[in-house]
Amino acid sequence: MSKILIDKACYERGCACYDSRVDNDGVEVVRREWVGLTVEEKNEITWGKTIYEILVLFEAKLREKNT
Repeated sequence: MSKILIDKACYERGCACYDSRVDNDGVEVVRREWVGLTVEEKNEITWGKTIYEILVLFEAKLREKNT
């Protein structure tokens, strides 16, 4: 995890985009690093499934690992 500074007005609207132009009036937030799927997880999800099922399961697994 790393800390970033974002625009206060943007933060209040729910946006958490990094902006290098932000001065001291910004809000410091913790940015979590993205966690991907392992080869084993990908294989477990894809075995014997349709493309649609695979996409739905990938999305659910990534959401679980990154929230």
